[in-house]
Amino acid sequence: MKNLACNGSVKQKDTFWQAVRGVCILAVIMIHCPKGTSFAVESMEFSLWILIRQCIIFPVALFVFFAGYFTNTDTIQKNYRSYITSRAGRLIKPFLVWSVFYSLLTILRTAAKGNDIDWIVIACRFFTGKSSAQLYYILVLLQLNFLSPLLIKAIQKNGIAYKLLWLVTPLYLVYVYCWNIVFHEMPILYATVFPAWFVFYYIGLTLRLKGQEWTRKLLRFGNLYFVFFAFLLGLIETAILIKLDSNIEFFTTQIRFTCFLYAGGIALFLYNKKQRNKTPKHCGILKAFGNYSYGIYYLHYVVLMVVEKGLCAFSVQKVWLLYFVLTWVLTSAISYVCVLCGNKIAGAKGSKLGKTVLEWVGFR
Repeated sequence: MKNLACNGSVKQKDTFWQAVRGVCILAVIMIHCPKGTSFAVESMEFSLWILIRQCIIFPVALFVFFAGYFTNTDTIQKNYRSYITSRAGRLIKPFLVWSVFYSLLTILRTAAKGNDIDWIVIACRFFTGKSSAQLYYILVLLQLNFLSPLLIKAIQKNGIAYKLLWLVTPLYLVYVYCWNIVFHEMPILYATVFPAWFVFYYIGLTLRLKGQEWTRKLLRFGNLYFVFFAFLLGLIETAILIKLDSNIEFFTTQIRFTCFLYAGGIALFLYNKKQRNKTPKHCGILKAFGNYSYGIYYLHYVVLMVVEKGLCAFSVQKVWLLYFVLTWVLTSAISYVCVLCGNKIAGAKGSKLGKTVLEWVGFR
């Protein structure tokens, strides 16, 4: 994902990492597909949805990891102001465009239902990345980018600050768990503040700066046994939380200890695989999705809404699994084709205006 997950220390796109980004964006789309919450907890549909969700609960964490790992540390140390200006521009421009777009959609849908428009809520959602479900991540990435110089210094000095920073996300997770126990709901903007995802960015930066040293240390965690173990722990934790009648947002969120162990294990497994030069040969489709993942990330949610409406017109929603799979396949395909065509048309013949438009909508 050019802007979302990669800060550009590697100029040439790597086939392996592009394919992984492709997997991640497909997982993001699947996460947003029709949920199984309308079914009874004891139903097969609900159980199947929980199982699927637990399998695909890694993409945002991996995107944060990529952002840290591909940070251009040399540029930051030489000219931090220039780096931040460039990065902020690439992130904020499409964020504003799509926030306006999704806000307008909300306004139109509210007006069509004959309900009053709460402009304060619309404004609050706009500025907190809540105009659409996926936009919060851009604000997370902005926060982490601003912190990068301090983090780089801490990692290079390898002192007490470096060690204490590993506690940021674990302590935040303790806060999220305690909040749920006391109030039976998730904290406000719990996924939008940087501590929630900090550890993945920090791991990525650490591997960027201390790769050889850390490769040896992390080999024990970067394997499929650990990934599978963390996955099972996640299922067990989810089952316990359901039994305890926890908030549904809590037992399905990515921001839990077991989910982070699972996502972290996947990140380290992929890193180790890449270090051993074990790149799959047949990953053309995944690489294609990875190349356009940034644009797909912004676009897919509106495509998904249209696809859901279309499928409901044919009563496909009555068979949940079919509805889920078709929504995912069609949304993925249509989003990819739209971003591809946008690049072919607007980016044709080196048009400066076309490239500017693509930059503002995040398609390049």
